[in-house]
Amino acid sequence: MSQLEQRHRQPATESKLSGSQWLAIWQNLTQRGQLKTVHSSATRATAMVQELRSLSRLRQAEPSYLNSYDRLFRHISLWLLDHGYQLTTQQPHQTLLQITQHWQDPAAVTLMIQARHGLKYGEKAESCEVAILCLIELLARFDVEDAQACQNLLLPHTPSML
Repeated sequence: MSQLEQRHRQPATESKLSGSQWLAIWQNLTQRGQLKTVHSSATRATAMVQELRSLSRLRQAEPSYLNSYDRLFRHISLWLLDHGYQLTTQQPHQTLLQITQHWQDPAAVTLMIQARHGLKYGEKAESCEVAILCLIELLARFDVEDAQACQNLLLPHTPSML
């Protein structure tokens, strides 16, 4: 197992939801075409390697809100793959909302997604603090170093939340 894979394997997501509750959420998202089941361990391993490579490239790229948001997407994708599911291209940001709203206030997650959209499409130059805090806290569920990098960049004068 590579160092990158070992870094990914740290405990990711404590939740108030039970395993059966997560299963119901994943099955609902699968029925709506937002997730697909990955039955083959070889297919899952290949997808995980691709996600880990993408995450590695993001960590080497210029840091930004969009970069941090994309890192969160990679972490969510890896977490889903760990459980036998994969994101589809069907409403990926709404899928992110459906998953992360169990860890963060849905309104904050919506602001985080809207900030990404605004920045990506040039509708606004910066994201609001609520969106940034939400992004940092969600990243911290998966990788403290990614969360700290995001905080250092986007909220440099704030005491560490991690």
